[in-house]
Amino acid sequence: MSGWRDRAAGYLGAAIGLALVCGLFVVMALVSVRVFECVRGGQRVFSDHSCAPDADVRDIDVAGMNTYVAPPVRIVEPAALVPEPPTRARPSAPPRKASATERDSLQRAIDRLNARMRAGYSSAEGEWLRAQWKKLDDRYRDPRCLRG
Repeated sequence: MSGWRDRAAGYLGAAIGLALVCGLFVVMALVSVRVFECVRGGQRVFSDHSCAPDADVRDIDVAGMNTYVAPPVRIVEPAALVPEPPTRARPSAPPRKASATERDSLQRAIDRLNARMRAGYSSAEGEWLRAQWKKLDDRYRDPRCLRG
């Protein structure tokens, strides 16, 4: 019974050891890089492995290279709520109700724009058509324009 537990513990220990060794290699790789310098055909060649028996070995410290330091985060406090000055209530006219014909004419204009948009348009023309459609739709949906 205890044999499989011993084997499992051994495998776990080996896995942890392997992970530590790999981690050590990664840390070492991040700290320095070994570069080999050789001369081939009159040209200087740099390589990550030995390119000649007489290659010059250069250890390059890369710990400080290619680092990014994030700028400090500036915390902005929300502005203190300033109470709005009281406004004088002005007598207002009751909202005007649109006539059925005005509402119908808005619907016809929206229908014409929809038909024009289905026919295709350029980018600039599409922006203009959408802006016009939005204006007409806002007027059509305005509570003062509702039938009543």
